[in-house]
Amino acid sequence: MTACYSPAPEVTAPYHAHRYQQMKEIAHRLPFWRYWHSLACEVPDCDHLAWDKLVLRHDDPWWDGHYPSVCGCYVEALGPLDMAQLGKSGPDVAPN
Repeated sequence: MTACYSPAPEVTAPYHAHRYQQMKEIAHRLPFWRYWHSLACEVPDCDHLAWDKLVLRHDDPWWDGHYPSVCGCYVEALGPLDMAQLGKSGPDVAPN
């Protein structure tokens, strides 16, 4: 897998690490995470495009290898009300 090219990985990596920690701290209230592909990627990765809007629980093992680190993609924390507004009764199935 080739990540999206990021013009400033020295900025995005610390941001993503901090954001991950913040989201873990509130996971008891917002247990679902939605992956967003960034349109800022100069060279988008097909996998990243395929994962756009994927919703999984914060503790799904998929995140261990796919949480954004140096690309412009990002993750949004969602709660039960957000899921209902999206018309989802539960998380998506993690891709292989």
